Amino acid sequence: MDLSNKDFNMLIFTGFRYCLGRRTYIVSWFVEVAIKYASYIDNKNKKLMIKEIKEAIEDNQAGQECDVTDWITLMNIIERETK
Repeated sequence: MDLSNKDFNMLIFTGFRYCLGRRTYIVSWFVEVAIKYASYIDNKNKKLMIKEIKEAIEDNQAGQECDVTDWITLMNIIERETK
């Protein structure tokens, strides 16, 4: 499969937007995949993801406690990689 960086980042970001706030298995699956491919996520998307995760947590819109834990894990990883 040949996936351009632009297409990959669009898929990741739209998947992120879909998953943030959900209360299902999809959150842990998405976070696992996003962590695995974090180095390929562009800085613009990483910064937006960090911002939106923080906002969702502050507004109690990030899902159940287990989902919040997953989002915090992802946020910490992508914060370290953001230039």
